[in-house]
Amino acid sequence: MYKLIFAKAFKGAKNLFKKRPFWVVVALILAFVFIRKMVKKISRNIKERQFDKEEDKDFNLFVQQYRAAMNPSGYEWMSEWDGTDVEAIKTLGYKSRGNLKEISALYRKKFGEALTDALRRELDSDEFDQWYNIVR
Repeated sequence: MYKLIFAKAFKGAKNLFKKRPFWVVVALILAFVFIRKMVKKISRNIKERQFDKEEDKDFNLFVQQYRAAMNPSGYEWMSEWDGTDVEAIKTLGYKSRGNLKEISALYRKKFGEALTDALRRELDSDEFDQWYNIVR
């Protein structure tokens, strides 16, 4: 009995695979899935490139990163005991090159003091000079 059922199923599958419309439908489904994945990938890449271009223009982000490098804990009362991340400040200097005026104005508006004054307080004179030469 099982042999008869398998034989009929095999014969039906064989007839189905011989028919051209079946293969057309399979090809269309595969093409749809492939094209859909490609469109999603291209769309994601375009959005990521656009985000990366706008990342350098967000001065508020730089202000927050400078503040975090000078006061890692985030508590104002611990700013004397927090260590200053000098490497992060140098890296931010490279990223914010040419935008010191805008970033400093936003820093003053947000925290009530000049960015250069805060950095002079946190860094020694050689480190501050290195940062300032990078940023200019």
